[in-house]
Amino acid sequence: MKNTTMILLACLVLFFITGCNEPASVGNVSVEENSSEEGEIMDPVENDDVPFSKPEDSDRQEEQQMEPQLTLSEIKEQLIEVYGRQVPVQWGERVSGVKNSIDTNDKVIALTFDACGGGRLGNGYDEELIDFLIENNIPATLFISGGWIDNNEEVFAKLAKVPTFSIQNHGYRHRPLSVNGQSAYGIKGTGSVAEVIDEIILNDEKIAEITGKRTQYFRSGTAFYDDVAVNIANELGKTVVNFSVVGDGGARFSQQQVHNAVVRAKPGAIVLLHMNRPDTEIAAGVRSAVLELQKQNVSFVTLDEYHKYLSEEVIN
Repeated sequence: MKNTTMILLACLVLFFITGCNEPASVGNVSVEENSSEEGEIMDPVENDDVPFSKPEDSDRQEEQQMEPQLTLSEIKEQLIEVYGRQVPVQWGERVSGVKNSIDTNDKVIALTFDACGGGRLGNGYDEELIDFLIENNIPATLFISGGWIDNNEEVFAKLAKVPTFSIQNHGYRHRPLSVNGQSAYGIKGTGSVAEVIDEIILNDEKIAEITGKRTQYFRSGTAFYDDVAVNIANELGKTVVNFSVVGDGGARFSQQQVHNAVVRAKPGAIVLLHMNRPDTEIAAGVRSAVLELQKQNVSFVTLDEYHKYLSEEVIN
């Protein structure tokens, strides 16, 4: 099984390097269309962009180029063969393989902002928040969903050019990541191996079409996963990242609550916030917290700056 998985991963890497542009419906595996208008889907209330093959692995790339190229449907078939009969044993935010913090003694915090998409509130854009980050050169990792991009394509293209921002994958339809359709916060998750792949790869392709870069990190809608889905994401070259600090209570916190949550974050914390809710006090809370932390000589970093030190530990 291990050899099969390694061969599969090599083929996957080749597939993405060649930039295959398969249609959304391929072979016998069709991509589910979002035929219903979903309301706002928010994330939990509590709780060098690296491509699929790293430049330093040049020898490995040469070996991979000798592997036959696979279509998207063939990749699905092989991953279904490996994972299709596996039954998840974990479900939630704290699942094996999901990174929640940075293992470091440096005084750094990773601010991450989700753009959820879906409905009037989900498709919003907190310009005040983003302008503050840009004007003050605050590094941040932005997890963007496919729905949000569709409704904010011009804004997204501008965000992708900000050198202090790292653009990452928040799912094609902002769904919990599951192989058997489990739900979180009333939102039905992906229901099969094929749907897990679509949720990750279709948004990856959407982002790459605009930015020219594929993403390295994935965070699902609602930040819920099962362990099989996490393994599939890893096969597709994604590091799954959640958080150790909920910075805005699912976009429900007041300014003072946001301030307190962010200021109390310990070094190495990954903070979850939202950038799609201009109707809230998130911007004001982030602003005051960042300015206070800077006085304490805390630095802000993107996830890729500390990729080797990402940890499953939850820092409270």
